[in-house]
Amino acid sequence: FMGTVVSAGSATAVVYATGLNAQFGRIAAGLGERQPETDFQVGLRRFSYLLLWVALTLTVLILVANLLLRRPVIDAVLFSLAIAVGITPQLLPAVVSTSLATGSRRLAKLKVLVKRLVCIEDLGDIDVLITDKTGTLTEGRVTLIEAVDPGGQPNDAVLRAGLLATDVDPAVGGTSATPLDAALWESDAGRRLDVSAARRVAELPFDHTRRAASSLVDDGGTRTLIVKGAPEQVLQLCPAVPDAAQDTLDRLFADGRRVVAVASRPAADLTAITAADETGLTLHGFLAFADQPKLAVRDSLAQLAALGIEVKVATGDNPQVAEKVCADVGLASKGTFTGAQLDELDDAAFAAAAQSGTVFARICL
Repeated sequence: FMGTVVSAGSATAVVYATGLNAQFGRIAAGLGERQPETDFQVGLRRFSYLLLWVALTLTVLILVANLLLRRPVIDAVLFSLAIAVGITPQLLPAVVSTSLATGSRRLAKLKVLVKRLVCIEDLGDIDVLITDKTGTLTEGRVTLIEAVDPGGQPNDAVLRAGLLATDVDPAVGGTSATPLDAALWESDAGRRLDVSAARRVAELPFDHTRRAASSLVDDGGTRTLIVKGAPEQVLQLCPAVPDAAQDTLDRLFADGRRVVAVASRPAADLTAITAADETGLTLHGFLAFADQPKLAVRDSLAQLAALGIEVKVATGDNPQVAEKVCADVGLASKGTFTGAQLDELDDAAFAAAAQSGTVFARICL
C-alpha cells in the first residue's frame, strides 16, 4: 500500500491499478532509473564542457602552429596531446567529492543526514525556504485552553459535545490519532466530564472538503447529530448565529488559538450520516487550543535572514493564527493568502502571489 495515506475513518476501497500501471508507480520507477540533476551537477557539467572545448581548441591551434613551423608531425601531435592533458584537471572529481564529503561530515555533527552528496551544494544555494507551522515553528503539542459558548463564557456543555464528536467511543474514552481530539480527552476538564452514558450510532470522519467531522450520538435516549470543525464551515451550517460569536472567534484567533466550532441538532430519524445531514445546526460554542512556538525558532529565523534566505509559511490553519505565530517568532509577514484565494488566480497572478506572500493559510498539505 505504498503511497496510500489513511488518516481516519473507514471505507471500502476499489483497486484501480497497481505497480507501474499506477501514476505513483510510474513516478517511483522514473526516479529509480535516474535521479534529477541538481543545479550543482548542471553547473559542473557545463564547466566540464567548457574545459573540453578549451582543450580541443588549444590542441588544434598548437598542432597547426607546430606544422607551420615545419616540426615533425609525430612531435607536433605528441606535444599537442601533452598540452591537452596538462590543462585537464584530473583531480577535479576528487576535489569535488572531498569538498562535499567535508560538508557532509559537518552536517552530520549538526544531526543532519545527507543521502546524496551533490545535494549539499543545493542546500547552500537556497533563496526561499517554505515551511509548515505545526511542529516546525511550534512545539507540535496541542493543548486545550478553554471551551466557551458563543458569548465567550466557559461552558462545559461545549466541551462535552466536542468529546462526543471525536473519533473515540464515548463509553471507552481515551486518546485519538487526531491531535485535537487527543487534547480534548487528555485535558483536565475532559477527564472530569462523564460521557460514558452516551452511545455513538454513526460517524462521518473529517475530510478537507467539508473540514468537519460529525457523530450521531444517542445520549440518554436522545439522538443528536454533533458537527465539529473549522469555524468558517460550521457557522455556515447554522441558520442563526449569535451576534457575539464572531467577536469571540476574532478574539480567539487574535490570541493565536486554534479554534474548532461545535454545533448540533436533534436527529431522532437518522441512523446514518451524510454530508447533506449537516444542516440546520445550532452553535454550541468554540474549543480553543494552543500550540506554543518553539524557543529556538527566533534564532533560526535570524540566521536564515542573515544568509539571505526568505522564509514562507504554508499551513492548513487559520490565517490569523498563522500570522500571530509568525509575529511571535519574529517572522515579518509581507502578505497572507488563503487556499481559496489562490484557487481563483491564473498562472501569472499565482506566481506573483507566491513571490510576494509570506503566509499561505488554509492550504491542504
